[in-house]
Formats: sequence, structure tokens, C-alpha cells
Amino acid sequence: MADARMGRVRERVTSLWARVQTSTMARAALVTGVLAVVCKGFGFTKELVIASHFGVGPALDSFLVAITIPTLVCNVFAGSFASAIVMRYVRDKTSAGEDVARQAYASSLFWGMVFVASISVTGITFGRLLLPWLSPGFRPELMASTQQLLWLLLPYAVLAGTGAFWSSILNARGRFAASAISSGVISLGLIAAVLSWHVRDARVLVGGLTLGALVDVLNLGVCLRQEGLPLIPRASRWRPEDRWIVAQALPMMAGSTLHFCTLMVDQSMASMLGEGSVSELNYGNRFVAMILGLMAMPMRKILFPHFVKLVEAQQWAAAQRSLRKSVLFLLAVSIPMTIVLSGFSNPIVNWTFQRGQFTPEMVTRVAAIQVMCAMQIPFYLWSGLLAQMAIALQMRRVMVGCGVINLTMNITMNYVLMRPLGVSGIALSTAIVYLGAACYFSAVIGAVLRRKVQEQEEVDRASAACSLALDPPRLAA
Repeated sequence: MADARMGRVRERVTSLWARVQTSTMARAALVTGVLAVVCKGFGFTKELVIASHFGVGPALDSFLVAITIPTLVCNVFAGSFASAIVMRYVRDKTSAGEDVARQAYASSLFWGMVFVASISVTGITFGRLLLPWLSPGFRPELMASTQQLLWLLLPYAVLAGTGAFWSSILNARGRFAASAISSGVISLGLIAAVLSWHVRDARVLVGGLTLGALVDVLNLGVCLRQEGLPLIPRASRWRPEDRWIVAQALPMMAGSTLHFCTLMVDQSMASMLGEGSVSELNYGNRFVAMILGLMAMPMRKILFPHFVKLVEAQQWAAAQRSLRKSVLFLLAVSIPMTIVLSGFSNPIVNWTFQRGQFTPEMVTRVAAIQVMCAMQIPFYLWSGLLAQMAIALQMRRVMVGCGVINLTMNITMNYVLMRPLGVSGIALSTAIVYLGAACYFSAVIGAVLRRKVQEQEEVDRASAACSLALDPPRLAA
């Protein structure tokens, strides 16, 4: 009996492995997932090193607020422009061939690089005007050190924005491994900086980030050269086709900015609860961010290009099935993770962070925050996956509308929950916001795809009827 069961298990494992070997998406997901686990291991080590050297205090608070603006520049503005370039590349490759797609990419990349440099300088220059809004609870001395850190982060913003462009085109061409290790490379740079200089100075963290981003850009550049793509293309004139990229990028930037503002609002309102509150919120979200990064990386790097191809080919039924299966898979995997992380929150934080400057009192507060942060895992992945499909469908108003709803809900729920629960209330508010976003996207995107499938079925029936009328079947004699 046992031998028969083991035989069936071996057959299922063998069948699954054979499907992985024959499926391009499955192989890419496997490779990307393995690399993501390794990189998150480096990220986890980075958090342990930072916790041991900095603990919870004003130095880390200052760095976390300062890094918000460069992250906004890289993830929102550069990331949105890069996604639009990928959509254009896939469209040109499908309709006109590889050569035309490469030429269009070279022109778009030039304007993208100009955009990244300009937005980085502008964001850092005027970012100091936003710092009082991002950290209203900071003392004047801490605010001044935060402004200094912001200026020092300018090279990192330019390097990380460039990496966003290069990694996006590598993903479109199936080179997932190169961009998958980016976060690990940056984590190693930060670890090296902190271990080299044993001082509680946030400038060490800035130097580590810049070093890691530089190494990452060099790695991506080598991969681009192997693909025969330009690193820094020659200056080109503005083409009518580039307007299409801007038309796609602007709504994505608006929606992503509104979405990112929820994170900025969380930090801003946490700073009102006293020094160390921003750091506590950051530590409480560390394991959650690690899980989300592991699961969201294949979603962004593999599923988004896949969704774009299905939409360009107008394979609406396939897009609907792919989206449904992906959502069910994410929920089936993420819900048990949420239960485990919430149930064992205190021992996890105690085992990982309590050392050096991280005291037992900090462990208790961070563990309570982590329980609330963990509730967002299934809702974040659910809404994030639907957002990728919304971008592929070019649903501009939906992205912006969802961002407005998220920001409004976040501010309201923060005010309601932070009074009785403190920082934990801010974390719980985030979970509620992502649940609302998931429901909103599900209703809108589901209706659009159902309509597309019905229209395609009507066209197919009309084509079949027309063919039957032109060539009726012959009756048997």
C-alpha cells in the first residue's frame, strides 16, 4: 500500500518536472524564484546587520525618511516609464519584427535616460520641501541630518533609475536572472558598508546603497551588451511613436504615485508617535516585505510581459484563465504564510532582531506591529497582480482612480486606528487599503475581460456562420 502511494507521488513529481522543463514560463518562474530566495536571504542578513548596529532610533528614522524620495523616483517614475517601453517593445516586435523593435527601443531609451536624470535631480532638489510633511515629528537637528542624507542619495537615485530601465528590457527578452539578483547585489553592498565602518551614522547606509547600485548597473550593462542592445544610445529626435510611450507612462505614474503616497503617509503619521516609531514600523514590515518580494518578483518580471503579449494578441479567454489561475495560486500560497507569520510573530522577531542595540522592549512592540502587517500579504499580492493586468489593458483611469481611493482610505483609517493601537493601527490600516484595492480591481477588470471574451465569441460565431454560408456542406447522396 505504501509502495503504491510512493509510486504515485513519484509519478506526479516526475510529471510536474516534465511540465516545468517544457514550459518556458515555468522554467523562468523557477529560476527567478530560486534567485529571489537567495537575494531575500541577503536582504534578511542586511536587516539583521542594520538592527544590530542601529537598533530603533533617530539615526535609522532619518535614513528611512530620506530614502523615501529616491525610492519614489526609481520605483514610480522610472519604473512606470520602463513598463511603457516594454509594452512598446513587445508591440513593435509582434507587429514589425525584432530589428524595428530594437531601433525603437534605442530611441525610447535615450529619452528615458534623460527623464531619469532630470527627475532624479528635480526630486532630490525639491524633496527637501517635502521632508517636513514626511516627518512632522522630527526635531530640527534630525530634520537637518535628513536633508543632508537626501542630497547624498542623488547618485543612488540615478543609478537605480538606470537599472530599472535596463532590467525591464532584459525581462522582455527573457533574461530574468540578471534583474532578479539586483536586490541581492544592493543588499551585499549595504552589508559590506555597515560591517566596514562600525559607527551609528546613517551616511554609512547611503554609501552602501550607492555601492550596491553601481555594481548592479555594471552587471545589467554586461547583460545588455550580450543581447546586442545599447547601454547609452545616441541622441535622437522626438518621434511620434514616443508620444505613445508617454501616453501610457503618465497614467501609470499618477496611479503609482498615489499608491506610493500611502507608504509616505504611513511614515509621516508614524513620526508623529515619537522617535523610533518609523523604525518600529520598518522592522515590523521586514518579514512581510521579504515574503511579498519573493512572490511579487515573478509576478512583475514574468507575468507582466506575459499579460502584455496576450493582450496584444487579443487572446482574451487565455488572459482571463491566466489571471484567474494566478490569483488562486497566490491566495493559496499567501494565506498560510500570513497565518504562520502572525502566530509566531514574537519568537520570530525575538530570534532574529534581539541583539546589540535591539532590546527586548523593542521586540514586543515590533512583534505586535508585524501581526498587523502580515494581514496585508494576500491582499497586496491579489491587488498587485490585478494591477499588472490593468497596465497591460491600458486602463489608465482605473489605475488613477484606484490610487485616489487607496490614498483617501489610508489617511482616514490611519487617523481612526492609530489613536487606540499606535503604530500597529497604521499597519492594520494598510491591510484594509489593499483589500479595498483588490476588490476594486477585481470588479472592474473582471467586467472588462468578460466583455472582451463575449465580443470575441460573437465574432467567432459570425465568422463561422459566414464560412458556412459561403461553403455549405454537401449532403450525402
